[in-house]
Amino acid sequence: MHRYRALLLSAILLGVPVIAAAAGPSFPSQNPQICDPSGRYAVVWKRGLDEDKPHHLFLKDLSSGRVAEILAFYRQADVLWSPDGQHVAVTDWVGSNVSEVIVFQPGNKQSINLADELYHSLGKQPEIEDSDHVYFEAVSWLGPLKLLFKVFGHGAPEIREFEHFFEYDVSGVMRKVTLDASGW
Repeated sequence: MHRYRALLLSAILLGVPVIAAAAGPSFPSQNPQICDPSGRYAVVWKRGLDEDKPHHLFLKDLSSGRVAEILAFYRQADVLWSPDGQHVAVTDWVGSNVSEVIVFQPGNKQSINLADELYHSLGKQPEIEDSDHVYFEAVSWLGPLKLLFKVFGHGAPEIREFEHFFEYDVSGVMRKVTLDASGW
């Protein structure tokens, strides 16, 4: 958590607008709905019927009432809306050794898996790809189109723990963010 605070503080000091806090609301939850900042859309959670059945997340257009399923998950999902409500990043804590971040856009049936986008945009990432515990986590929206996310984990004895931060622009541009002693 210390790195998040240092990273967010550094972003603020450098004048980078940090709109959303780290780690958005999670499902399962007492609150079955999380509205976007504009109030146009909501992510709605439905509990799995049994413990061995998945939970479901739906994207609901609050004006038309239209609903579309965006994710089935078993463990936990964190939701982080962009400040303009045009994108939502979902961290799916798939298993004890893996999580993924998927970006959805209301009205668009296609989603963006940030692991796939990372490998496509920046090429082979041996430390990440060769590890047996790899976690992608949405950290914060840096504006309406830029998402800060981190990849962390560990592998076999020859691969120690790692943590890397990346910035993803929804237009498809990705870059690795290098942290210095100040946390940015």
